Amino acid sequence: MARTPERYYSPIPHVPERLERLVATFATLCSIEPSEVRISASYRFDDGSSDHRDIAPGAIGLVPIAPPISFVGITHRLTFLYLGVESDRVMVQAEAQSMSLAREIVEKAVTCLGITPYVATRVDNIEKRLDAVQALQQETVVLRCFFSYRFASEDESMASDVLRFLSLQRVEVVTGRSYEPRRVEHVLDRAKGIRAQTAREYSRLACS
Repeated sequence: MARTPERYYSPIPHVPERLERLVATFATLCSIEPSEVRISASYRFDDGSSDHRDIAPGAIGLVPIAPPISFVGITHRLTFLYLGVESDRVMVQAEAQSMSLAREIVEKAVTCLGITPYVATRVDNIEKRLDAVQALQQETVVLRCFFSYRFASEDESMASDVLRFLSLQRVEVVTGRSYEPRRVEHVLDRAKGIRAQTAREYSRLACS
């Protein structure tokens, strides 16, 4: 089996007679009668619901290729034609036992439906880019880092340059500068003072 790539075309072929003409052409390519063609359609409604129906070849002239129809399948055994319907364009794809037949089906479908290759307008491209830029601007990303260095005079100037550079890049920097380096002995001295004060309070309470 060979399948053509998905190709998009416009405008939406609202006229039902075009689909009827397409079914007749599809039957001719398959060497069958139009009544032997199997047709199905999928519907997607505004409320989110969907439906799928088989359509009799005799009623195909009443079906426009336009929303709420979202998909039309035209098949006969191992030969398929797919029409995907969007708001402003139609996807056309064919599958057959040979690539030459699949391509011919697509070409005939494009002719019968009176559609041309879909080209995104410049305005569409600009709007998509603006939407992407606005989405990035709305995101607030804060960079933070911990900057460690020795609090010695020979390192202060270099550290200051690095901190200034990071601040210009809007990076929040945390350093250990606010913490005063002390020896462990001061903790022991404080603990001894608390212990002595506690002992005096205990003695005072015992005597009273």
